[in-house]
Amino acid sequence: MNAKQLANKILANTQGATPYVSEDVLLSMRKAQILNWIFMQDVDTSLPKILQTAKDANDIIYQRHQGK
Repeated sequence: MNAKQLANKILANTQGATPYVSEDVLLSMRKAQILNWIFMQDVDTSLPKILQTAKDANDIIYQRHQGK
């Protein structure tokens, strides 16, 4: 899964939470899902690649959160 796919999946998973939680909580929920994704990766995958994908996905989510 690439960063854009991961970001889109997380954004879709948390879409329904918007009326119930603040924007800060929503962003924290999305970051928690990125951390969960990191820990669910296969141990044979290189750690730098996993972390770069997570960072890129976080950047995409943050930009969309800011409305960019």
